Amino acid sequence: MMLRDAAQSALNDVIVQGEAVAERYRNSAQRLDAPRWSQLFAVRGAQLERMAAQLGADLRALDDLPSDADPERELLHRLLERLREAFTGEGGEALLRERGDDERALLDTIDGARRQSLPQPVDAHLAHAADLARQMLGRLGNLQERSTRGQ
Repeated sequence: MMLRDAAQSALNDVIVQGEAVAERYRNSAQRLDAPRWSQLFAVRGAQLERMAAQLGADLRALDDLPSDADPERELLHRLLERLREAFTGEGGEALLRERGDDERALLDTIDGARRQSLPQPVDAHLAHAADLARQMLGRLGNLQERSTRGQ
């Protein structure tokens, strides 16, 4: 077993979290009735998958292998989302909030990785991932605003 240094561990955390959030977006896209939201969520899920794949290649270049996301944890997360949705009746609004929380958590994880000593190309990939997360947060905020106004 090879020990990870702090930079490898931080990069792995971004990969695992990115894969988990991608799965949440895909599941949310399937549950939404609004085609525009569903398409946006599906696109963001695919974007996060590509990010995780690129960062996985970066991690392998640093002589480490990415960890797999915890499928039991993701199953539990999906179950809790559906229970919350059933009991609150919020549906899409709750999903928008939850995906926003996911984006903020991903941004925090990316920021932590960027504080590590990583090669410039890896840092550039992380910076791009952070930009996309900030853009998605803006879109989610706009959707929440429209949703509360009833549009």
